[in-house]
Amino acid sequence: MVQHAGDAVVGGRGRTNRKGGPVTRYEIVVEGEVGPLTAAAIEGFEARADEGRTHLVGDVVDQAAFHGLLNRCQDLRLEIVEIHRLGEHEHGGAPGTST
Repeated sequence: MVQHAGDAVVGGRGRTNRKGGPVTRYEIVVEGEVGPLTAAAIEGFEARADEGRTHLVGDVVDQAAFHGLLNRCQDLRLEIVEIHRLGEHEHGGAPGTST
């Protein structure tokens, strides 16, 4: 997983959104298997290839960041076939839980 300081698109594990609330974990499924450079361009997300599709899973801090993520996918010419909201979490806990 690639993360950069000051990244406004996604939040890493253990982070909260700008208002101190939980972050939301998403899975975005795109058509085809993306290469390592493309996967790295979706900062903060883990990529897993499965049967001709790539599953991108990571945390998003708010709706503006979510739309930025969708724009990034469009810029990379990724064909989104599914989006799953996996749940909210705080401080590195599993989605749906808080620590």
